[in-house]
Amino acid sequence: MRITIDDDHTNPIYWAWRILRGIYYCKKWPDTIRRTERGIHLIWYNIDCDVKRMFLLRKIIGDDKARIIKDIASTKRITQVLFKDKITTCYGYMHPVWFRIMHTKSKSPFFNLCPICNKKIKKAQKVWTQEAKEIRIFHKDTICTFKLQRRLF
Repeated sequence: MRITIDDDHTNPIYWAWRILRGIYYCKKWPDTIRRTERGIHLIWYNIDCDVKRMFLLRKIIGDDKARIIKDIASTKRITQVLFKDKITTCYGYMHPVWFRIMHTKSKSPFFNLCPICNKKIKKAQKVWTQEAKEIRIFHKDTICTFKLQRRLF
């Protein structure tokens, strides 16, 4: 059985705690430790347990509670899904939180002006993939890019 943990804390002390608990209960080091935009993903493969014990281990180690509840409640949903890549798109504006990520304020109450060049926004994307970690702001004829920081452990 596979055990997956999605930890959205930004504090490495929480990560260490999750890893140590996982080592204790799974009896081995995680097979995968992957940095995400908000925290880390931990994956243990080939753990000798049934489905009921898998959910218990995820809870004990510290998986996201909402994720566990969705996995238990759904019979048609694929369980233990962790995404490596994520692209979020807003049309005609930029998400207000992204301005904070860029350490700036919106010049428009509608969040539809680019914080880099002040042009009207056609589309904005927050890209978190293996190839790129950035905010892309599309205008009628140009694209502005803001690189997101690649934080290390």
